[in-house]
Amino acid sequence: MANLIRTLEHAATAGMPLLVELRDGRRFADGVCEVLHQCGEHYVVFHANNRLVVRDIARAQLLDQDEADVECRDAVDHAWSAL
Repeated sequence: MANLIRTLEHAATAGMPLLVELRDGRRFADGVCEVLHQCGEHYVVFHANNRLVVRDIARAQLLDQDEADVECRDAVDHAWSAL
């Protein structure tokens, strides 16, 4: 979980989009506004996908803008948000 939090914090600081996969299988590309720690839980605030509990994220990968465009075009069965 520490690596995931570092990735989310780096995305917020650098203004880079992420490809995010949730534990329920949903995927989206979005940017991170901030990472919060409240009431013993870590949260991430995305630009278009609101606030999520970090433990609900299976993985997150930094993308450059070109990769984000390709990933969004190739998505078929998933809901995507693009910057």
